[in-house]
Amino acid sequence: MEPAEDEFTRRRAALRVIAAQKPSGLSDPRGLLSKPRWFPILLDSDRHVTKAYGVYHALSIDAYRIARPSAFVIGKERRISFIFVSSNQWERVPLADLLAALERA
Repeated sequence: MEPAEDEFTRRRAALRVIAAQKPSGLSDPRGLLSKPRWFPILLDSDRHVTKAYGVYHALSIDAYRIARPSAFVIGKERRISFIFVSSNQWERVPLADLLAALERA
């Protein structure tokens, strides 16, 4: 999403990233958090947010206690107008789909 900053700004949209990670452990997020970004990153170490949004994934061949890659667009009325939830850990929302959803929100 980093290259799309101008597109988000033009649409007056705010990006928030939530990572189902602990501050330390097997998947150390310090690299993720060390670089300045134009959007905030929340570490959901207790998995409350990812469970509330229904993207928590307890166990499979490609996942253990993490969230499926997903994207939600929440409109001005605070209603979810777009949902993308990956079926695996490698798939991401196509940027074009996300930007189109922002236009409709």
